[in-house]
Amino acid sequence: MSHPELPLLCDAALAHEVGGVTALTTTFSGGAPINVMRPPTASGICGWAAAAAGYPTLMLWDVDPRDWSGIAAATITARMLAAARDGSVVLLHAGPNRTPEALPSIIAGPRARAGTAADVGAQPGAARLEPITRASSSC
Repeated sequence: MSHPELPLLCDAALAHEVGGVTALTTTFSGGAPINVMRPPTASGICGWAAAAAGYPTLMLWDVDPRDWSGIAAATITARMLAAARDGSVVLLHAGPNRTPEALPSIIAGPRARAGTAADVGAQPGAARLEPITRASSSC
């Protein structure tokens, strides 16, 4: 799976991309993913893609510490804590990067500021967006 611009894909390519990611997530996590889709780019216009793939919620983010770029865990943490505000959604990646090493500090940061870190899956209704529909597109 890659990071394509979902709105540019035909229906079959979209199904392959999203279905493949769903299958990988299920395989590696041991369970079905939560019903929230995070598009590979910040394109809010792919609500139809989320809906077509069976995800009722499209989640975008407002903080990107660029953890995927190979930076140190301390830099990931510093960038996230500097940019995050109450209600922020932070984009983080599972790997390959230093994000797992940064997570304890990232989670502790909001607590130290009398805030909380929350799992998206714990509050999916807060992120619910109405999907935008489009006509079918063949390859």
